[in-house]
Amino acid sequence: MFSAAIMKTLRILHINTERTWRGGEQLTLYTIQGLAKRGHFNHLLAQPNSPMATRAKEAGHDVIEYPMYGEIDLRAVYFIARLAHRWKYHIFHLHTPHAHMLGGLASLGGRRPIRVVNKRTDFSIYRNSFFGLNRYKYVLLADCVIAESKKIQEVLLQDGIDKKKIALIYEGIDPERFQRGNPQRLRREFSIENGAKVVGNIAHFADHKGQIYFVEAIPKILKRFPDSFFFLVGQGELRQKLMHYAQELGISQRVFFPGFRKDVEDFLHLFDVFVISSHMEGLCTSIMDAYAAGTPVVATTAGGIPELVENEKTGILVPPRDPEALADAVCTMLASPAKAKRFVAKGKEVLYQKFSAEAMVEQTLDLYRRLLKSKRRR
Repeated sequence: MFSAAIMKTLRILHINTERTWRGGEQLTLYTIQGLAKRGHFNHLLAQPNSPMATRAKEAGHDVIEYPMYGEIDLRAVYFIARLAHRWKYHIFHLHTPHAHMLGGLASLGGRRPIRVVNKRTDFSIYRNSFFGLNRYKYVLLADCVIAESKKIQEVLLQDGIDKKKIALIYEGIDPERFQRGNPQRLRREFSIENGAKVVGNIAHFADHKGQIYFVEAIPKILKRFPDSFFFLVGQGELRQKLMHYAQELGISQRVFFPGFRKDVEDFLHLFDVFVISSHMEGLCTSIMDAYAAGTPVVATTAGGIPELVENEKTGILVPPRDPEALADAVCTMLASPAKAKRFVAKGKEVLYQKFSAEAMVEQTLDLYRRLLKSKRRR
């Protein structure tokens, strides 16, 4: 049974299996920081020497580093089960797909914690599923799935997940982190003269992020704004391929691929337009970052993006996989500073109302408590 004292101070094991740093890892850190600030006990289980482990330790949080290989790593399952036995966690918060499986399996023996899973993409749960077995992860190895947009919630329902098992909690960021930036430092680093227009994308280089359509849009933008520059910031399996493609298109003199960077706020303040070219997307916290930095947004209608960007009010939306429409929207934004300024002001207003890390943490904590009370009644 959970006493009133236990309900006030929760013990949570967060598991994140990623070896890179992306939006989900930043959200994991925001969640841990918010819960710790409210007096709750958190452990983070992460890959050894990963950016997730390093940044959480730098922020002063308790981090347990242990190698986790794939979804069926029985050594990792046993290690998690031993942690649960020792610390008697109330909650397993499973932030990645592999964490879902490992933590879910570890929870099957002994006293079972509440298992909360984050779903950040609008992919079907049957994508890359062996004979549809992924369904059992959600039916047997999760007590609640956090859908981070209405679009993700719809996908889960279409995949047959019980509505009662799904909680809609929008992702959130710390807007203050992006209030200031040093774009002049980047202009010097990349030899970009003052006054030259800069358009950029910040995302992991994966097919669903659609950077190829942004690259294909660049020659069209250059026809109207020949002195502009373009950045695709991030790492991933498609980066080299896109760099070669930019050379084939004859635009490599105008396009930079600076790789993974920690100075994201400086890039956002450098950009005159921030572009998201995804053809599949959960919600996209990078758009929130752009709102906070005061950077105008052009994005696609993929996934949950329209829940975040209202067309012609907080940004411009275009269909996915349409370089022509993407180019036209970027040119419209570059040519209309007054319109861009209106979009920025409205975007910041929406960000503070609906998409702050504080709101996300409060809703997550409320979910934990409701789940624990329900378990106590049972």
